[in-house]
Amino acid sequence: MLCMGGGKRGMLNARRLFCLALAGIALAWMVAAGQAVADDAPLPQNDKVMHLGVASCASSTCHGAVTSFTQSTVLLNEYVTWVRKDKHAKAYEVLLNDESKRIARNLGLKNAHEADLCLDCHADNVPAAQRGPSFQLSEGVG
Repeated sequence: MLCMGGGKRGMLNARRLFCLALAGIALAWMVAAGQAVADDAPLPQNDKVMHLGVASCASSTCHGAVTSFTQSTVLLNEYVTWVRKDKHAKAYEVLLNDESKRIARNLGLKNAHEADLCLDCHADNVPAAQRGPSFQLSEGVG
């Protein structure tokens, strides 16, 4: 039993320490395994010429599966989780609200949703020449 003395408190601390150590080992293994896979295949979003945008990752065979894949080290449902739960997916939309319009006006900007100063944080604001055919600023920060 995982008990280092001290009654219940000692046992809880020992369990906590054991769980942290186990989590650390698991994390190290996952990083090493992920790096091995990453070294083998280039990622599609790393195109040197075009930025494809967040939606390019949304297919069910990439990161857009509705449910997670149990046979993979990657869940492959990350896009769905991002769209439903991550505020970064809505970062661009914030630029359209009244508060953002007021801030832009106070900064002497015409429109928050068009100003590089705002888009640099609220979108994947890559140069226009590098935006692929499916790229949309309105996708937020991916």
